[in-house]
Amino acid sequence: MEYPLRTLTKSSNLLNIYNDDIEGNYCSIVEETSCCLKVSNITYPFTLIKNQEKRKTVSKSFKGRLSYLNDVFLEAGLYEQQLQQYNNKCLNARRAIVTQFVNDCRTGTIAGYFTVQHNTGKNRTFKNGISEQKKTVGQNIILTFNNERFISLTGITTGWDEYATAYRHFFCLVLILSLFEQMGINIPKPEKFYYRLNKKVKLSVLSG
Repeated sequence: MEYPLRTLTKSSNLLNIYNDDIEGNYCSIVEETSCCLKVSNITYPFTLIKNQEKRKTVSKSFKGRLSYLNDVFLEAGLYEQQLQQYNNKCLNARRAIVTQFVNDCRTGTIAGYFTVQHNTGKNRTFKNGISEQKKTVGQNIILTFNNERFISLTGITTGWDEYATAYRHFFCLVLILSLFEQMGINIPKPEKFYYRLNKKVKLSVLSG
């Protein structure tokens, strides 16, 4: 499994990176990791829908779905099998991480350490020499994983970065799956669909 974040810091103590290792046994942690993902990256797998009108309808419905992001947590338990398939095909995280994600969604524990927001994008004015021009800022989904709260709520003290990475992928997949079920659509070419989503979620912009 690939980890997009390697730098380790700690909010209260000096960095102790020499006692850390890449297997998840950290003496230092990033207190909170935020991820910014373009909405257009999440919808990229929709290109597998060959019918153009249907693809447009799905994309339009997806934008409406962004107003109800927290509902994804309530629906995650319905898609455990698909999450395991995605994990097996693309992510290769420990199987227990899928189970933890689903269980924390079912119990509501996840809301204590994993939050999601939708940045709707705006027209902003930028100065260009003596003139001004308007530029449309794209829509993003911002996912925040608080590692310290995760540890305190779950009791899991190692591998927090693997959980944070996997949860971003799982959330995006459930977001799409719940929309498809609502619209009565089957995943087109599941393996290619999973691969395309995985490729785009990896483009997340991270900050610690």
